[in-house]
Amino acid sequence: MTTAAELYDSARATIGLNFEDGLLGTQNESAVLTVINSGLNDLSIDHNWLFSYVEEEFQTVQGLDSYDPPEEWLMTSFLVVKDLGYELTPKQRRDHFAYTGGGAPQWYDTSGDRLLIAPVPDGAYTIVHGFYTHLSNITRASTSYPVFDDQLAAVSFDIPPTYLPLAVLFIARRLCLLMKDKEHYGMVEDQIKNVTRKMDDNRMRQTRPGRISSRRDTGF
Repeated sequence: MTTAAELYDSARATIGLNFEDGLLGTQNESAVLTVINSGLNDLSIDHNWLFSYVEEEFQTVQGLDSYDPPEEWLMTSFLVVKDLGYELTPKQRRDHFAYTGGGAPQWYDTSGDRLLIAPVPDGAYTIVHGFYTHLSNITRASTSYPVFDDQLAAVSFDIPPTYLPLAVLFIARRLCLLMKDKEHYGMVEDQIKNVTRKMDDNRMRQTRPGRISSRRDTGF
């Protein structure tokens, strides 16, 4: 777990400038929240990160074809009917209107902020939902934390250590945008590309089997 204060301090250190008495010191609460929230949102939507992948189950209701997605849902990877052992096929929103009859779920659509299932379920089916989440936004809680720095120190994010450098860089990039600093923006953008490329390479090495090496001295 890492705190919002740690992420913000690291982002400022990445740029190498002193903001304590300027626009982006923590005394400017709205600017700090905008930078942190925007940076973490950028991180969430940039890739389908492994750390943000979740699987949950829900049950359909007879006659109901529209369901609320999970609170931190960002994008659906798949929907599977657990009872019958098959995956639902994604369809366009306009196609949903063609399936007006009832039956076992066959298709789904995630347009807007709802999960639409067709045909209209004729009973209770257990659906396994694989999806990616977004990191939660911070809202100012002045009642619980009169001192803003205390709130930043109390709010934490479950970001694995492997992804922390990227989280810091995305927040740093938002700092540069707010300052309209093209030079530092370009520097941070290059770092994001380099870190992302290395992470992609590592992921490919993990998913691809290595070549079997031969030792001539042993005959294997």
